[in-house]
Amino acid sequence: MNKIDKDGINQLIDTNQSFAIWREPNDSVFHFVMQDAERALLCSHDISDFDSIEGFVIAPFDLAKHPAVIIQTDYTECPLKKEQTDARAMNLHGDSCLTSKIKTDFSRDEDFLEDTVDDNFSDFTRTFKLVKQSLKEGIDKIVLAHQFIYNRPDYFSPAEVFFRACSQHPSAYVHLSNTPISGTWIGATPELLLDSEANSLEYHTMALAGTQLISSHDDIDSWNEQDISLHWDVKNVKEHKIVSKFISDKLMAYQDIDSFRQLKPRTVRAGHLAHLQTQFDFKLPPNSSIGNLAMTLYPTPAVCGMPQAAANEAIKRAEQLDRGYYAGFLGYKGTSRCRFMVNLRCMNIQAHEIRLWAGGGILPSSKLENEFREVELKKQIMRQLW
Repeated sequence: MNKIDKDGINQLIDTNQSFAIWREPNDSVFHFVMQDAERALLCSHDISDFDSIEGFVIAPFDLAKHPAVIIQTDYTECPLKKEQTDARAMNLHGDSCLTSKIKTDFSRDEDFLEDTVDDNFSDFTRTFKLVKQSLKEGIDKIVLAHQFIYNRPDYFSPAEVFFRACSQHPSAYVHLSNTPISGTWIGATPELLLDSEANSLEYHTMALAGTQLISSHDDIDSWNEQDISLHWDVKNVKEHKIVSKFISDKLMAYQDIDSFRQLKPRTVRAGHLAHLQTQFDFKLPPNSSIGNLAMTLYPTPAVCGMPQAAANEAIKRAEQLDRGYYAGFLGYKGTSRCRFMVNLRCMNIQAHEIRLWAGGGILPSSKLENEFREVELKKQIMRQLW
């Protein structure tokens, strides 16, 4: 099958089927899996329970609160509506025809509804002050998450939003998934948690922390990280080092790790934002537990903080919300390859609401206005898609 019908995808969501569709970074191929509705959806609070199962994994931020689920691979082709037309179909081996310029204009309009910049800033200020107090107690970094709620317009199409995200974010991992337990999620995440190739026994992960706007005026479609050297301030550099050291320490202590290599930090693009990224490569013996390795690395200070336990407690006090599957991880686990991505730059689609999520790392040196601006920029990555 070489076409995907948007109405068919939306119908799968409306009938609450368990499925996922995704496009990997810098690729033009869409992947699809769906589980037979008559099969029970497998759930667990231990990711290692899925080690022998092939499918699409969706894990929450806090496994104590919510279970991870795996969409088993009963189907790898998307059902098509009989009345589909070519105009409504997407070629499996071509990019979306839906294109639009990335917006960096944050003027208000009537679509913002109850989510206004003033309201966001008031809420952000409250949580920021609580976190800054916790940082005085010896915590190095705390990552704050923020939820932005919009009324769902009648015209809203999850499938349209997914394909538009593919078009606007070619270097991101773009996904759309639905299960009765995790709900409906769309995201365009830049952050890899774990990538493995069974035949070579090679594994890869990354530290991704530190954010700045590339440019609010230039045509960033022509931006190339090899051609432009951005200045990174002390706060962003320190934030990145915290995440890198955490991952390095965890991997070096992991049993039977071999050929460990930590690359130099580099600047990478994610939409109109730039991030600092450090890649880690290593090898493990055959039949190593993917689940155990993922949970050793997760949650990293990029989505939680450092020290991990103290930062997590500070998050609970400050945020006063349930992240659910935001800042968890997801991705396909097959027999020959596994790729898990952190669920960032995402939205949760509900019957009458759309909930956008964005976050940022807070250090003792963080400034309120700068951190608020960063969260607003991250939010707009999703907000501009409908």
